[in-house]
Order: sequence, then structure tokens, then C-alpha cells
Amino acid sequence: LGEAAAQGSTVGCTSCTVGKYATDSVNDPDAVGLQSGASVCRDCPPGFFMQFDLSVQCIPCSSGTFSGAGAAECSVCPSGTYSGSAASNCTSCAGGTVAPSEASS
Repeated sequence: LGEAAAQGSTVGCTSCTVGKYATDSVNDPDAVGLQSGASVCRDCPPGFFMQFDLSVQCIPCSSGTFSGAGAAECSVCPSGTYSGSAASNCTSCAGGTVAPSEASS
């Protein structure tokens, strides 16, 4: 689980590190890796994270949080901003509206 064949190596498989998942696909928009047969470790896309080595699927950030590519965890949106789930950034509140606390959604 969560391992990819070592490039240029006949030694075996290597673990994908935190923030990455194992896949054989160049274009994997859902960030769902493979249980077996993976050939490369890819960064989790923005809005997703991976906390543990050997994990297979990136986890979407919850509402009120965000992440960049290859994140090991999601960051909390600061006061005055908000986000939906799987967000790559926080959005500032429009004029006349507020998000008084961190992690607003």
C-alpha cells in the first residue's frame, strides 16, 4: 500500500512520503492512488492532504481549511476569510460581510 517501484532500481518498492500518493497515472484528478502496481509517487493536489506514509488516497481538506500541493495537513483559514471543502486557498469576505472566526466555511 502506498508504495511505488523505485525508478531505475531493481531493489524493490519504496514508500511514498507524507503529502504524496502512489499511482501510475499522469492525470489523476481525484488523487486516488493504487493498492498495487504503482510506478510513481505524486504530490497530493491543492485542496488535499496526506498525513501518513504508505497511504493510498489523498484526503480533501474540510470546509474552513485549505492546502497547497503536496501538503501533509490543511491550514485553517484566518478570520475574514472562508473556504469550502477541498480548497486550495481561502476567499476574502465581500464588502459588508464578515467571517469573525478562523476556519469559517
